[in-house]
Amino acid sequence: MKEGRRDGGFVLVLALAAVLGAAGTLLWVQARALERARSAAAMLETETLRAAAAEAAREAMATLAADGDLACDHAGEDWAQPMERTREDGIRIAARVEDAGRWVDWNNAGADGTGGKRWAEVLENLLVCCGHFEKGEWSAALQDYLDGDGEGRWEDEFYGKKDTPHGAANRLLWVPEELWHVEGITPDWWRPRGSAERRAAGVFGGEIRESTVVVPPDAHAGGEATAVNVNTAGRSVLLAVAGVENEELVDRALAMRRTRPFASTALLALAGPDASAALSGTLDVKSRQFRVRARAERGNRSWLVTAWVAREENGDLAISMWAEGEGQPGTRP
Repeated sequence: MKEGRRDGGFVLVLALAAVLGAAGTLLWVQARALERARSAAAMLETETLRAAAAEAAREAMATLAADGDLACDHAGEDWAQPMERTREDGIRIAARVEDAGRWVDWNNAGADGTGGKRWAEVLENLLVCCGHFEKGEWSAALQDYLDGDGEGRWEDEFYGKKDTPHGAANRLLWVPEELWHVEGITPDWWRPRGSAERRAAGVFGGEIRESTVVVPPDAHAGGEATAVNVNTAGRSVLLAVAGVENEELVDRALAMRRTRPFASTALLALAGPDASAALSGTLDVKSRQFRVRARAERGNRSWLVTAWVAREENGDLAISMWAEGEGQPGTRP
């Protein structure tokens, strides 16, 4: 009898183990199923947000394409107004169109002919307007880095001797971070400055991050430079074009455009007798390249789109770059 009880107890233990094993397997299966469901839901949400962000970007481009005055671009036009709304499904979308003419394009230093040297001088002036007074040869190094001839001091041989060897790009740049490979250019130039610091600096209170841009290569038609738009460019950018010695002239031009946008660069002569000479050659009253930034957000998920578009003479738009990715909620386009 005692032996029988031990056998019965052993069988009971095995039965309990089997039940527990089955329960554990069931829980594991349920957990995996829940994980798959969550993963599928997350993927669906991502695709939904991607589609919504693309929708916002296309809506902004449609507004730009509907611009009825291709001869003049200014901040008061419909395309220049930020868009933001909440859709019926609860997704918040926002988009903004910015013309590249409001900034100085770093790729201009690689413009064909002698234009690159002129734009390198503008960039040197802009650096001063932004409180950086470096006297290094970075602007010449930048031109070497961008040109495709392989000739010059700052080419593959020079960069190949660095602690982290690399070559010269010998092409126009795609993103600002590529600039940090250029001899003499440092990420510190993009450090944000406090408002008090900028006010105290006066004419030198500009910000590189607010005054420059890298327009991707495909948006440059035939290697042409990106002109500065006198109707949308900031004060530091216009000072860089005209020179800080022409501060009064730039302020007059800014005051005039607040009353009415410039319809022609010839009208700059109204700002002063030397205005046309000081501001000519690098300015326009319209823009050809535009950056479109869009965002879609719901809950704690967000998706961002950045697109560069080039506008043809007839108003047609061509997308030259499209980049997208997950962003932080609340990020403004």
